[in-house]
Amino acid sequence: MELRVPRRAFARRVPAALERLGYRLVAGARRRAGAEPEPDVVVAGARELRRLRARAARPVILIDPRCGTLGPGEAVAACVRRPAGLVELYGALQRVLERHPRQTPRVGTTLPARCVHGERDWPAAIVSLSEGGCLLRAAREPIPKAPLRVFFPLPDTGLLEVTARPLYRRGAHIGLAFETLSEHAREAIGRYVERTLLAA
Repeated sequence: MELRVPRRAFARRVPAALERLGYRLVAGARRRAGAEPEPDVVVAGARELRRLRARAARPVILIDPRCGTLGPGEAVAACVRRPAGLVELYGALQRVLERHPRQTPRVGTTLPARCVHGERDWPAAIVSLSEGGCLLRAAREPIPKAPLRVFFPLPDTGLLEVTARPLYRRGAHIGLAFETLSEHAREAIGRYVERTLLAA
C-alpha cells in the first residue's frame, strides 16, 4: 500500500494496526525513488488525485472529509473520511483488494467460552474474533450443523451471549459465523477488536 497522505490523515495508531493486520505501508517518496515495488493500492488525499490518474492505473482509496459529496470526475475505488479510522479503512481495503472481502477486522485472542446446544454444553476457547464470527478451539465434541449459543467474557464488558452457525471444522478448531448479535454485543466486540489492534 502506497501512502500519499501524511500520517495525521489517519486516526491514532491506525497505520501500526494495519501493519499488524498484514498490510505493508510505503511512503510515496520512497516509491518515487524507485526503492519499492509497485503497490496494490494507493491511499491518497484529494490534491494527489489528478497526478495519480495520469500514471499507471492502480486502485486509489481517497482519504477526504468530503466523502459522499465528490463529483463524477473524482471517481475512486473507495473513500474514507479523514481522519481515517481502522474499521472504515480496513473495510475499504478489503473491498478493493480481496475477492472475498471481510467487512470487519479480526484479532487473535484467547478467551474462555462455553458452547450450548439443546441439552449439551461444553467448554471451548475463542482464538480469533471479529464482529462477524470467531474461531473456536474445542475438544473433539460432535458439533451440530444447527446454530448454537456461545457464551464468553470480554474485558470491561462482562459475559456476552451470541448465536453462531458452524461453518467448518479443522481438527480442534471450529469456524463460527454469528447469526444473532445484539447491538450491545456487536459494539462490545468491535471495541475489543479495535482496542487490541490499536494497543501499543
